[in-house]
Amino acid sequence: MPPMPHAAPPPRPTRPTAERLFERLLWQSRLMFGLAALACLILAACLLWVSTLDTVHMLQLTLHYSDLSLDPALHKATRVEIVGEAVKALDGFLLAMAVLIFAFGIYELFVSDLDEAKSHQQAGRILVISSLDDLKARLGKVILVIMVVTLFEAVLEFHPGSALDVLAIGGAIVLAAGALYLSHKDPINGH
Repeated sequence: MPPMPHAAPPPRPTRPTAERLFERLLWQSRLMFGLAALACLILAACLLWVSTLDTVHMLQLTLHYSDLSLDPALHKATRVEIVGEAVKALDGFLLAMAVLIFAFGIYELFVSDLDEAKSHQQAGRILVISSLDDLKARLGKVILVIMVVTLFEAVLEFHPGSALDVLAIGGAIVLAAGALYLSHKDPINGH
């Protein structure tokens, strides 16, 4: 039996030129998010630079703290300032990480796959973003950690005026710990 000839696909109905042009423009407009990814990359670099300068400032304070001839009150105040600078730097690094994850996500979702990343093992841990929900989940966890660090920074500068103030800070810490616990809980298995 001779092979059957391939049937030609049915002709596509012709659409008005304006409609095709608009759809092409609409589809190509997703490439604008490449500019957003570039802006996020610049923002992440700026945040890294600022956090690095905070770290240098913390090192200068640490050298000052090492002076054993300091007045005990000044020594204690310097220590609190060092911890505050460390928390500020950590907060900046975490925010830079969140911005970079966002840049990866919007680029992969709207522009193109990151072909360069496919040859690196680390890409699987960073770039498993297949939908907007994946991106929101990743960013949500990083933002939660940033909020906990910011809470810690606020606690360092907090001077309670009453027992109720101390209780409120304790409640905030318990809520932050609960949020961290729930963010790492597997929604399917409950573990």
